[in-house]
Amino acid sequence: MSSLSGLPSEPAPLADPTAQRSQASSGLIAATPLLALLAALVSLVFVSHIMGQVWQTGRFYDTDDAMRLVQVRDFLAGQGWYDLIAHRLNPPDGMLSHWSRIVDTPLAGLVLFFSLFTAREQAEILARIVFPFLIHVAYYAALLALIRRLTNDVGVIAGLFLAIFMTITNIQFMPGRIDHHGPQIFLLVLMALAVVRMILDSDRRAAWMLGGAIALSFAISIENMPFIAMLLAVLALAWACGLQTLPSILRPLGLSLLVCVPLAFVIIVPPSRYLDPVADAFSLGHVALLMLAGIACCAAATVQIETARRRWLSLVAFGMACLALTALAFPYLLHDPLVAVDPLVRRFWLSRVREALPLLHIVSKTPLDSVQYIGPLLCGVIAVLAAVALHSGAKRWAWIAIAVLVIVGTLGTVWQVRVSTSTLPFIVVAGAWAVSALCARLAQHNGRLVALKGAALATLFSVVTWNMATDPLRPAEPTTDSAGSCFETAAYHPLRDLPRQLTLATIDLGPYVLAFSPHPVVAAAYHRNNSGNHLLIEAMTSDPDTARKLIETAGAKLLVYCPAGPEFRGYVKDAPQGLAAALRDGLPSWLTPVGDQSGSVKVLAVR
Repeated sequence: MSSLSGLPSEPAPLADPTAQRSQASSGLIAATPLLALLAALVSLVFVSHIMGQVWQTGRFYDTDDAMRLVQVRDFLAGQGWYDLIAHRLNPPDGMLSHWSRIVDTPLAGLVLFFSLFTAREQAEILARIVFPFLIHVAYYAALLALIRRLTNDVGVIAGLFLAIFMTITNIQFMPGRIDHHGPQIFLLVLMALAVVRMILDSDRRAAWMLGGAIALSFAISIENMPFIAMLLAVLALAWACGLQTLPSILRPLGLSLLVCVPLAFVIIVPPSRYLDPVADAFSLGHVALLMLAGIACCAAATVQIETARRRWLSLVAFGMACLALTALAFPYLLHDPLVAVDPLVRRFWLSRVREALPLLHIVSKTPLDSVQYIGPLLCGVIAVLAAVALHSGAKRWAWIAIAVLVIVGTLGTVWQVRVSTSTLPFIVVAGAWAVSALCARLAQHNGRLVALKGAALATLFSVVTWNMATDPLRPAEPTTDSAGSCFETAAYHPLRDLPRQLTLATIDLGPYVLAFSPHPVVAAAYHRNNSGNHLLIEAMTSDPDTARKLIETAGAKLLVYCPAGPEFRGYVKDAPQGLAAALRDGLPSWLTPVGDQSGSVKVLAVR
C-alpha cells in the first residue's frame, strides 16, 4: 500500500508515464527553450490583430496597463525609485501606489533602448509589445520544464498544445499587456517547478530559486501569497511525514528566504514606510512571517527529529506561533486586502469590475460564460487528484503540490474569477499528465488510435473547447462594441490639444486620460483612490445642482465620460435623478461641449 512517508511502496496500478522515459529525450521535444519560443510565437500569431492595434494606435488592454505606462513615464522623467505617488491622480496630494518599481524597471529599460532607434512614442509601443512576449517565452519555458519533470514526451506535446489554447491565461501576455499579472503567473509556475525539483531531486539550486522567486513575487505584488503559503505548507507536511528527499534542501531554502526576503523589502520599500500596516502590498508582516519560515527550515535541517510524532508536534507549534505573531503584531494581514475601499466606491465600482466578480455571480447572470471556467477547472481537479492517488513516495508529494495549487486556485476562482488566470497553467499540467497516462496505458495493451484518444482527452482541459461547446447556445452578438469604443485611442485625441486642467473623468476612463493627455484627473480605476473616486460617484449620482457644487469645490474644469460605457450606464440606472441621467438626456446649463461631440467620449467644460 502506498503512503505519504516517502518510503518505497507498491507501484500504482496505472502505468507511470515517466517510467519509460529515456535517459535523454532527443530532437525538438527535448529543447524546452526552443519549444517555449515556438509556443510564444504561435500565441502571438493568434493575437496578431491586437498587436497591430497596439502598434498603430497605442491601444491598452485595460486600465491597469494604462496606469502602468503612466508610472513608467514618471519614472523615466526623474521620479524617484521610492516615490510611487501618482502626482496627476487626485492632486494636489496625489495617490500612493501599492505597485513597486520591479515591473517598471525592465519596461523603462526597453523604452530607453528602443529610443536609440526611434521616437519615444514608438519606443514605448515597442516596449509594450516586446515585454509581454519575453515574459510569455519565460512562462512557457517554466511550464514545459514542469510538465517534462512530471510526465514524458507525450505529456510535453499535450501540454504544449493545451498551454497555447489556454486563452484565459494567455490574455495576460498579449501585446500591450504590461501589468504585473504576466510576471506573477510566470513566477508562480517557476515556484511550482522549484518545489517539484526539491521534492523529486533534492535540488539545492531549486531551493535557492524558490526563496528568490518568493521574494521577487512579493516585491511585485501579493497576489501569489495564497499559492506561496500552500507550497510552503506542502513542504512542511512532507517533512513532517518523513519524506527522505527533503532534509538536504531545507537549509538552502531557509537561507534563501532569510537573505532574499528582507533584501527585496528594503529595495522596494523606503524606510519611512517600513511600519505601514498595509495588507494590499509587501509589508513588514509578510517579511516577518517569511523569515520565520526561513528560520524554521534551517532549524529542521540542523536538528534531526527522528519520530513522526515529534515532527508533527513541532509543525503544529510552528503554525500556532505564526498565527499568534500575526494576530498580535500584524492583525491587518487577517483582513481583506481591500478592506479600506470606501463603501460607496465598493458598491458602484469595485463590485462591478468583471475580473473581481465571484464565479457564482457569473453563473447566475451569464451562465454560458461560466462554462469556460467550470469545465477546465473541474477536469483539472479530477485529473490531479487521480495523479495523487496513482503515484507514491516522492512523486506523490510532487503531485500533491500541484493538486494544492489547483484546488486553492479553483476556490480562489469561486471568490474572484481573475484567480483563474493563475490556476489554469496547473490545469495544463494535470491535463498533460492525464493524456500521457492514458497513452501509456493504451500502448501497454496494444490499443488502437492512441493519439486520437489522447487528443480527445486533452480537449476536455481546454478553455477553447468549452467555449466552442457553448457558442451555438449564445445569442447573436452586436456587430459593433459600443462599450469598447470608450477605450479607443482616437477617442482621447481631442484632449491632447487642450490646456492642462483638472479633469473629472469617470473612474474607468481616468487612466486613459492620464496616458493619452497631459491632464490630471480626480478619479481613476485604482482601489486606493478613495476620495477622488468617491467624489466622482457622488457627483454622477447626485442631482445636477448638487453635482455642480461638488465639481466646483474639487476645482475640476473638464468633465469626461462615455455614454456607452457600463460604468456610466450604471450611474444612470441606479440614480435616475442624478447628473449621469441628466447628461444622457441633455446638458445642464453650467456645462459646455468642448470640440467635436460625435465621438464616443464626451468632453465638457465646467463654466
